[in-house]
Amino acid sequence: MLFECNHHLGQLHILRGSAKEADYCFQQALELIQLTKPNTNMSRILLNLAELEFRRHCWKESEEKINQAIEYQQKVCIMD
Repeated sequence: MLFECNHHLGQLHILRGSAKEADYCFQQALELIQLTKPNTNMSRILLNLAELEFRRHCWKESEEKINQAIEYQQKVCIMD
C-alpha cells in the first residue's frame, strides 16, 4: 500500500535526521489518507508530524499536531 510506504519512509527519515524528506513523505501519506474515510491512520500521520516538529524544536506546531491527532481519534471512535 502506497500509504504505508510513505509512512515508513517518513519514519526512517526521522531516524536519519532528514527532516525535509520525512516531512515530504508524511505529507504524501496525509494526502493519500485524506482521500479515504476517517480512520486511525490519519492520527498516526499527525503524530509522526508532531514528532518531526518536536525534533525541529517547533513546540507549538508539535502540540497543535498532537491535538489534531487526538481530535481525529475521537471522531473515529464516535463513528465506530
